[in-house]
Amino acid sequence: MEIPYDLLGRIFVAVIVIILIVIVLGLIFAYITYKRKRMIFSGFVLFILDSFYIPAKRIISFFGGNDRMVEIVAVEIRNVLMKDDFDSVKYEDRIVILPQCLRSLECPAKMSSFDGIKCIECNRCKVCEIKKKANELGYGKTFVITGGSFIKRIISKHKPKAVLGVACPYEAYWGMLELEKKGIPSQAVLLLKEGCVETDADLDEVYERMGK
Repeated sequence: MEIPYDLLGRIFVAVIVIILIVIVLGLIFAYITYKRKRMIFSGFVLFILDSFYIPAKRIISFFGGNDRMVEIVAVEIRNVLMKDDFDSVKYEDRIVILPQCLRSLECPAKMSSFDGIKCIECNRCKVCEIKKKANELGYGKTFVITGGSFIKRIISKHKPKAVLGVACPYEAYWGMLELEKKGIPSQAVLLLKEGCVETDADLDEVYERMGK
């Protein structure tokens, strides 16, 4: 029996075209969310961004857009979808994870290979303020980490039931995705100013997501 290569080729091209149309449609809805802060078909958009992460970023870059829109929109959607589950967890079963770049250049805190940087509440940066607020509310613990590898160690060792994180869009996206796979609800606050040192975060948003 002769293999219908011509037909198979047409089917392949049709499938690729359909996939591209679906991705573009998802990106249009994502763009609306990104620009207007209004979510449309959030479940569908999140599925597209997660399933076609690299193609989505390349398509956005090709048209001269900000490819970080993928992470930013995905984080916003997950914040909404997981808020109720996060809020239902007792404060003592939640933890806060902060990036080391948020601390002061004059930070005197010491480093732990297991739990990251141990904040001593010296009042030199927002890490201290966030930690104090977490303690007031009764959060289990606050961690200041130097990289994504610490998250796995912390989750494995302390076994939190919910996580609040402050991070850049990339780290927040992958962190929330990893926690979702483990069945741990999370909330993320994106940094106002990014970089390697002395970054910034909106304390009002952090406190609001913490539960005040």
